[in-house]
Amino acid sequence: MASSGTENSAYVLGVGMTKFIKPRGLREYPDMGYEAGIKAMLDAQINYDDVQHGVACFAYGDSTSGQRVFYQFGMSSIPIINTANACATGSVGLYLARTLVRSGAVDCVLVVGFEKMKPGSLKSVWDDRPSSSGRFAAKLADLSPLNKAAPLTAQYFGNAGREYMEKYGAEASDFAEIGRISHEHSQRNPYAQFRQSYTLQQIKDSPTIHYPLTKLQCSPTSDGGAAAVIVSQRFLDARPHLKGQAILMAGQAFLTDSPKAFGTSAIELVGYDMTQRAARAALKEAGVRPSDIKVCELHDCFSTNELLLLDALDLCEPGKAHQMVRRGDITYGGRMVVNPSGGLISKGHPIGATGLAQCAELSWHLRGWANNRLVDGTDVALQHNLGLGGAVVINVYKRADGKTNSRVPSDEVARTSWLGYNPAVEARGITDKDADRVSPRLSVGGYNFKLVLPIPIHLAPLLPQELPQHSTYRLTTTPYMAFAGKVIAVTGGGQGIGLVTAKILASRGAKVSIADANSVTLAQVEKEFQANNWPIHTYTLDVRDAGKVDQWVDSAVQKFGRLDGAVNAAGVIGKHYGQKPVGEQDEDDWNFVLGVNVTGMMHCLRAEFKHIADGGSIVNISSHQGSEGGPGCAAYSTSKHAVLGLTKCAALDYGSRKIRVNAVAPAGTFGPLMSSVVGDNPPPISNALKKYGTPEEVAYMIIWLLGSESTHCSGELYRVDGGIFA
Repeated sequence: MASSGTENSAYVLGVGMTKFIKPRGLREYPDMGYEAGIKAMLDAQINYDDVQHGVACFAYGDSTSGQRVFYQFGMSSIPIINTANACATGSVGLYLARTLVRSGAVDCVLVVGFEKMKPGSLKSVWDDRPSSSGRFAAKLADLSPLNKAAPLTAQYFGNAGREYMEKYGAEASDFAEIGRISHEHSQRNPYAQFRQSYTLQQIKDSPTIHYPLTKLQCSPTSDGGAAAVIVSQRFLDARPHLKGQAILMAGQAFLTDSPKAFGTSAIELVGYDMTQRAARAALKEAGVRPSDIKVCELHDCFSTNELLLLDALDLCEPGKAHQMVRRGDITYGGRMVVNPSGGLISKGHPIGATGLAQCAELSWHLRGWANNRLVDGTDVALQHNLGLGGAVVINVYKRADGKTNSRVPSDEVARTSWLGYNPAVEARGITDKDADRVSPRLSVGGYNFKLVLPIPIHLAPLLPQELPQHSTYRLTTTPYMAFAGKVIAVTGGGQGIGLVTAKILASRGAKVSIADANSVTLAQVEKEFQANNWPIHTYTLDVRDAGKVDQWVDSAVQKFGRLDGAVNAAGVIGKHYGQKPVGEQDEDDWNFVLGVNVTGMMHCLRAEFKHIADGGSIVNISSHQGSEGGPGCAAYSTSKHAVLGLTKCAALDYGSRKIRVNAVAPAGTFGPLMSSVVGDNPPPISNALKKYGTPEEVAYMIIWLLGSESTHCSGELYRVDGGIFA
């Protein structure tokens, strides 16, 4: 099928995305948007100077969250549009970009979608005004009694599925089969939130959310980011070497609901009519028939919706979508492949990023880069992204060169791409080098478009000799994947502060080795890391055993090849914490507490210093009782004082190698350790903030000390205590 590019055509030149992960507070929206945007610019082989317009896509957040993300790329004063349109938000960003480019107003637009969500079902964040979907909720209740036990979104799409069953003879097992296929597809997508396959019976047997939907047929809430660079024909013509990867946006339609939405049909309530009309318009513009489509990414927020959409998109005969599923015509070996990424059900659904992730997946297929899940012989691809309440965007994509796709080996992609690897089959983080490559090169009035600090001439003598006196020192934001490739060892990583720290490190690109005394907990942690596709090494360890500590660190280095940092968080409070004065101190308990907290930490430091790279960082966990005392806490308080002493000595001993050693002193942190003492309902706390801290709040201090923003900090105790001594 020949390309139909014209002078006012728009192309997807670059795409990028983060891994989609469970919403557990491990990443913030600025770093997810930053990573996705950097990757998209690298993929497009541009720098930020080339970007003339920005579009930020998010459903949850303050109105200028886009500026918060884009300012990290550079302060270039370009227009930035912040857009939200329910679950169609990301694709609305693509619509805006294509419209801008085709109008001739700009030649290059960067679209970045991101979302930091909360666990559980979707809920409105506003309770002081009418809901934007209030009419839809009223119609839902009018058509069928509400199920108080089920999320409203599941009821919308579950009821629509029931109606399709009643009208056309579909069965609950048809929807379950869609769920099975989605999970099977996601195994080959390195960005997917869930990469585990299930049998049809397992799908059916998972908890019922709202008949006919079970849990494994519902998309999860997710955190993640995705981005795309959209360019004009003129921009692409100036870069002929990139035409083989450029994807023509051959047809597009953006519609909202028609009056049918508020009629008498549950199917129409979830956007069937607007989807059908938009698809027909986009396909007509592209000169494509539904039968030409071999690969499609559609909005399977629930398995029932995927089946409805097969019908609405004219991919099957009316009323026969379930027969298409039964024939296997939505997966490999059938007529077409639907959601090779795993779709929303398995890949995840961070709302603002979803439409852009669909765009990335289809771009990789048309290029031939998705070589582990490729739909061979594809020359056109269809994208559908739906927002209830309502909005729908359809995109029809073709290769810019008019050819059909063919499998491109990953080593060939790596040779020609600025990324240096094949992003379709490998999910990596970004590095400082990546960020520098796409940074703006222009300057105005002595300022680089990135955040900079001009160096006054009177400070020039303080500069390193190799730094020219007229230069500027760039205060760049640290990429939130700045731990990419770093290897960090964590003791006490099975729960609490140690576990949270390990998760944040892994989510930011680190390879983590976790040691813990509890083998059962450690196995659960390992399973969770593997589910998120995070590199992990675990070791069951009592830190009092010096030989085992050496074996742990040796095995971590053997697996990952190096050691860049460590978090020594293993610790105990003892059996009689807060109960016995010094005169009644139990000697066995004393030896146990000091054996773990002091001798064990010495064992860890000794083993870590044998391997840690110059310039590395070690963080030891002390306590506010490491500088104070506590009634009935002699063993614990003494041990934490000793941790500070060890920390200061180690900092002095290894400072010549630029290895930093610091201690963190939590207080009032409500985690597993405190819970074991006071239970789940602690008494009021008397710190300045009048609140208990969380393991995450301590972990972020540890992350800072491990990272590149604390390189002049060593031998110190850092309090994370809510102002307990203020």
